[in-house]
Amino acid sequence: MYKILICDDDAIFVKELEKLIKECNKNKRELEFTRYYSGEDLLNNLQMDRMKTCFTMEASYNREKVVLQTSDIVYFTHHKKGSIIHLNKERSREYPDAKLITPYNFKELQEMLYYVGFACPHNSYLVNMRYISAFNMHKEFLELDGKRIPAARGKTEQFSKEFTRYVKQKYRENLR
Repeated sequence: MYKILICDDDAIFVKELEKLIKECNKNKRELEFTRYYSGEDLLNNLQMDRMKTCFTMEASYNREKVVLQTSDIVYFTHHKKGSIIHLNKERSREYPDAKLITPYNFKELQEMLYYVGFACPHNSYLVNMRYISAFNMHKEFLELDGKRIPAARGKTEQFSKEFTRYVKQKYRENLR
């Protein structure tokens, strides 16, 4: 199946283009069309699809590989061999004896997890914004899943923008 997105503000042009594509489909492959009549709607929808994506991450626990859902990860801290994963209260009970370590450094993690709501309020932490329950940059702290972590003054502006973007996306998704 081919999923085809067509974006144009002219509805007649969109219909004609869809018809032309169907005529060119000589192999009779299944086609699924999605129409957008504004670029803004298309971009918003693509961003929401990324936000809904469920990512997994490999880590090692007691020298064994485990696979974790990023939605269960509250934050990361630095480790000499990558980063330490800190899970939510429920999932952390499954791994009580040792640290969960992923081989990725902070820069790699930020690139991988940006679209699922992770941001860096401090050089020592990469946090999952879905777990933020208190956010006070004036007092320089965040509260995540019952834990208080520091926030750096130098990262206040950028982190605030990222958190605002995350909240807007989250509420926009809930309104649909």
